[in-house]
Amino acid sequence: MRARWGLLVYLLIVAAGAAALRLFDLANRPLHADEAVHAVKFADLLERGDYRYDPHEYHGPTLYWSALPAAWLAGHRALPALTETDLRRGPAVVGVLLVLAVALLLDGLGTTATVVALLLAALSPALVFYSRYFIQETLLAAATLLALGCGWRYECSGRRGWLLACGAAAGLAVASKETAPLALGALALGLLGRPGWRAGRRELGLLLAVTGLVAAGVLSNCGQHPGAALDYFRSYAPWFSRAGGTELHDQGPLYYLRLLAYSHKFPPGPWFSEGLLLGLAAVGLGAVLRRRLPAGADPRLARLIAVYTVVLTAVYSALPYKTPWCLLGFQVGLLLLAGLGAAALLATPHRGLRAACAVGLLLLAGHYGWQATRVVYKYAADRRNPYAYSPTAPYITDLRDTVDRLQRARRPGEALYATVFSPDEYYWPLPWYLKALGPEQVGYYVGGTTFQAAPLVLLHVPAEGATTAWTPFYRRAVAQLQRTHVQGDHLGLRYKVKYETWIAKELWERYLQTPPPPPEEE
Repeated sequence: MRARWGLLVYLLIVAAGAAALRLFDLANRPLHADEAVHAVKFADLLERGDYRYDPHEYHGPTLYWSALPAAWLAGHRALPALTETDLRRGPAVVGVLLVLAVALLLDGLGTTATVVALLLAALSPALVFYSRYFIQETLLAAATLLALGCGWRYECSGRRGWLLACGAAAGLAVASKETAPLALGALALGLLGRPGWRAGRRELGLLLAVTGLVAAGVLSNCGQHPGAALDYFRSYAPWFSRAGGTELHDQGPLYYLRLLAYSHKFPPGPWFSEGLLLGLAAVGLGAVLRRRLPAGADPRLARLIAVYTVVLTAVYSALPYKTPWCLLGFQVGLLLLAGLGAAALLATPHRGLRAACAVGLLLLAGHYGWQATRVVYKYAADRRNPYAYSPTAPYITDLRDTVDRLQRARRPGEALYATVFSPDEYYWPLPWYLKALGPEQVGYYVGGTTFQAAPLVLLHVPAEGATTAWTPFYRRAVAQLQRTHVQGDHLGLRYKVKYETWIAKELWERYLQTPPPPPEEE
């Protein structure tokens, strides 16, 4: 009984630490382009209660559902009122739940392995950073781990409620992102070729039925759009095409492992490493292969985790299309193997060696947590952060202040209109920072085929020294704007992507006489 109370206290401490890293100051960096795309999609659900699954973009709705409670509690019912905190709070809470879900595997991992896995999950820089991101990966990883945990609880107890919960979690994983079958398939492979599992054909049929029903219900927005389930299968045509790699996201097979092992961009800048995780996971995998598991570890669960982790890592590494947040799926498996590896090291019969291993693990865990604070605070929007993939420039928030000041400078009854000119569709997250104007007040012109100047113009600037198909249009646009507009600040969207702001001369005069907005309260 005393040991159980100790574990409960430890779990609460870990949960508090995980929450502190994930829930504090969520607006400390601007929205990434992908976050802004999902924010605008979320507005359909927030404002009209409508969600339509698109087989070509956006993924499933669980991300948007996770943001609804925070928006409602803040009293925000429309896109212009939303804040970065409103969007990110849902995934951050799910990130804390992901950590707690590790405890469901206590009976199969053993006490020591569970304690270490909980600590690493709470402090992992990658898990912490992407829990503060308005993207699907944290929800997908959490749902997959929850499915594994509930399935294991059913195996231990035989209670059908755990089996139903396992199916519901798997359904949420499927409804989160189209890559869910990769993770669930890797789990299924771990169940093959090893007798002794409780579930038979009837139980597996029930599990698949619940998974399908939950996934279909979520994707169809609770039955509003029944065709969404069929569209989900149609989605694999465009997604398979993208998986083959694109010029923007094509990476080598060792990309993810190198990202975790060691990152030192732009020396002498900071370096980051989750090598502790990889090293302990390798020890844990070795213990599984040699069948020398630490006390309290169940061979069936250990083998399942090992197969899941190795298969999913191999699949994601083999796919040319790579973005750093995709590593969360197999990183969850690495965390569990790392717990087994740490337990194996601490099981050595030599007392001095055990003490040295324990001290070393504590020091390394402290360094782990220190790195986590740096990636989410000091280097949150810095290109030297290995997890900040093409980050939005911090000064993009100045555009929001400029729009607010222009709104106050306009004449009574006069609407403010803006046009954005870009060589391609990668002008995000500009729609998020122009959301105060409303969609009918902003025009987006791509490719340099049309020029229509509004009182506020955002014009993409060609890279310095480069001559592209966009350059002639840019020069003609500047020549016309110089007659009617005043050039404002240069706006850095992200690395090597810049826009010029142009404001109509008459509006510019009133803009100068309008005081800037007061600083936001922290």
